[in-house]
Amino acid sequence: MHPELFVGDTDTGTAVFFSRWTRDYCGITKDGHSREYDQTCLDLLESNITFDVVVRIPEEKKYKTLVIASAQCLDDSEYAALNRFIENGGCVIACGAVGTLDKRANRRNTPWLSQYGISASVNATQEMA
Repeated sequence: MHPELFVGDTDTGTAVFFSRWTRDYCGITKDGHSREYDQTCLDLLESNITFDVVVRIPEEKKYKTLVIASAQCLDDSEYAALNRFIENGGCVIACGAVGTLDKRANRRNTPWLSQYGISASVNATQEMA
């Protein structure tokens, strides 16, 4: 093993958010989060766009762009961190019904996208597997 080969920073300004909550509560269906997340990563790779995978919304200004593929379930800290990311000048590319559910897949009174005038809904069969 050569651990020194795995030390350092990446040179990308793009991150793809992997939502564990969405995987756990919505990712088991045939049209679930995992398929859409995988397809998003493949599309970026095929377009020669380098990216890091993150499991937390970045707080620092390391990334200029954050891609979120159908992360329906966001906990309260992720919801707030997304808003801070945008307030700090970051660009969010949201695909699907991002933030329509809380971390336990309960409908949110105010879905994350609705703050920005974007309507996204999920039918009941997509909510939980």
